[in-house]
Amino acid sequence: MDFGILAGEKEMDERELIICRCEEIKKGEILDVLKMGHTDMNEIKRITRAGMGLCQGKTCKRLISRIIADETGQPISEIAPSSFRPPVRPIKLRVLLSCPDQSEKELKRGDLILAGNGAIGDRALPEMTRDRDFKRLT
Repeated sequence: MDFGILAGEKEMDERELIICRCEEIKKGEILDVLKMGHTDMNEIKRITRAGMGLCQGKTCKRLISRIIADETGQPISEIAPSSFRPPVRPIKLRVLLSCPDQSEKELKRGDLILAGNGAIGDRALPEMTRDRDFKRLT
């Protein structure tokens, strides 16, 4: 059985392939950055945000390295990996807010909680404000 293009569907443009699922970065965006002369993993990461998502590049860094190698002719073994900054894993905000004696800091009415945008901020904020009288400011 042929698992190729189904009847009526158009062939997908290779530039539309999603390389970084966390940040929804397509191959075409990476190719455009390479054409601008940015061939370093860190430059590509800064410009496109590829590798900055929840997985911190665990799923896309090899794909990006392969694209760089294919486009520049550089051996993949010579492509320097991008830098990683902590936290490389999601951390619950209660861990960051805990006091040195390991007891949880109590949030009081009037405290301000700043939560980042994206998957971590969207998940952490409701957890931190559960059963408390906080208003969400957007």
